[in-house]
Amino acid sequence: MALGVAACGGDDDSDGTPSPSAVTGECAPNLDVSLGELTWPGLFPSELVEKDEWRVLRGQAESPYVSVSRDREVVGAITLVQTQLEGDFLPAEGFEALRVWIDDFYAEVEADRVSTYGDTFELTTAMPAETQVGTFCALTYGYVGMDGDEETDRLAGYATFDRGSLYLIAAEFDATVEAAEGFHGASTLADFEPVFPDFIASLSLPPGSSAATDAPTETPEGAAPTE
Repeated sequence: MALGVAACGGDDDSDGTPSPSAVTGECAPNLDVSLGELTWPGLFPSELVEKDEWRVLRGQAESPYVSVSRDREVVGAITLVQTQLEGDFLPAEGFEALRVWIDDFYAEVEADRVSTYGDTFELTTAMPAETQVGTFCALTYGYVGMDGDEETDRLAGYATFDRGSLYLIAAEFDATVEAAEGFHGASTLADFEPVFPDFIASLSLPPGSSAATDAPTETPEGAAPTE
């Protein structure tokens, strides 16, 4: 599973759970319209977003993944998920409904991993923090999963919504899935988390809105993952 947006207030947790940096500015989800189907090319103003040794290459319209490279070596992927809101999710309730959804997601992840690893598995979750992506209000969320001394799961994500859909952007490591569907290691994702908000700040939501900065167009080695 993978889900995910940048934060208006959120300090680093001492237990190591993902906690994105603060983002400033006003945000207001537009509940009068539907964004329709989002794609990475529609959200990316540039071919490439670069920060220090990290690069994120804009993906293809048909793929939910964009590749992340470190020193020109592909080390993971960020996922874009869009799902229709169910009847019990009321956008008018705003963040309260989204927090309930995140709590339910945490519970689903924990139950799934306990069935995989047994009672030795422990999930530490991050408190959702208010943030924004483009002009849309959002919440950050994340967790770290441990099976004894082994870190088996790690996720840093952002969630937002419009009138009819939930939009999730997440960077995830899951030891039970193929590397092409997430990061290649928990420690690599932990190293990427401090620059994840810079990537989020570069996105246009809604598509066509102004983004933070222009980025170079050089393509890193390695292809973006596809389904």
